[in-house]
Amino acid sequence: MPLDNPIFEAHAYSTIKKDHLGHWYATVVYETEDVPQIEPKTASGVDVGLKSLVALS
Repeated sequence: MPLDNPIFEAHAYSTIKKDHLGHWYATVVYETEDVPQIEPKTASGVDVGLKSLVALS
């Protein structure tokens, strides 16, 4: 990835770890602009027809 990529401009921090099995993991955290929320014009629901929420056995 080129270093002039916009992701590097907003880069907050990163970590690289190796677990006990030898697997490597990388975590990259960066900030982005907020995305405006879209208000739904209609709402719908689904009834799955549960007969009981909890069953004892």
